[in-house]
Amino acid sequence: MPLSKRKRDERATLMELNKGDTLIYKKTERVTVVAVHLNDSDPYCTIKMPDGSERQTTPANIEIPKPDPSERKAKRLKKSAASTGNSSVYVSGLLPEDANEEFVRSLFSPFGDVTNVKLYRNQWGKPKGDALVSLGSNGEGRAAIKALNGKEVRPGVPITASGADFNKPKAKAATAPSAAPIAAAAPVNMFGNVALPNLAFAMPNRQMDLASKSAAIAKEVEALKAMLGK
Repeated sequence: MPLSKRKRDERATLMELNKGDTLIYKKTERVTVVAVHLNDSDPYCTIKMPDGSERQTTPANIEIPKPDPSERKAKRLKKSAASTGNSSVYVSGLLPEDANEEFVRSLFSPFGDVTNVKLYRNQWGKPKGDALVSLGSNGEGRAAIKALNGKEVRPGVPITASGADFNKPKAKAATAPSAAPIAAAAPVNMFGNVALPNLAFAMPNRQMDLASKSAAIAKEVEALKAMLGK
């Protein structure tokens, strides 16, 4: 048999409760949730009264108090503080023989739960001496940085520990300047052949030059004939 709307609403109210929550009982007393019982027929909860006694009641007799504005602000500030930074620590300066997961975990495990260790290697697969370590919380990461940054893990071998900055832009690799072209490449037409320059516009001027030169030569020839005839 399906539940009535009232029963569904009561179940929804009880499902929001957790052990230790503070409630208002019959609009007068502040009580504490001890247990929630979500049976199908008649859901109810067990509450602890101000005098220490326990009793069972239905959702009709209780209400969830609205949080105080100062409490809401404190929760927001706490959440904001917890979200600041990250729980990953970048460590460098390790000796090649120390750049392994077991040794790195032994360094960071006193400060919290080490969830992941990433070791960096060079192009030949050899350890570079640095690693990225993920801890369980931001506070654990800050504690590890404070304790390990500058610490000598071996005599005369200090390491560097800092917060991993995932928002830092990667440096672009420098590109070698390209050599100046020796000569401009000849244009190529759609058939893959070298395209010759269009001479249609140069022909009239060239013909005029040839005509003027021919006329000058003809005048010189006539003058030469005249001289020889004398």
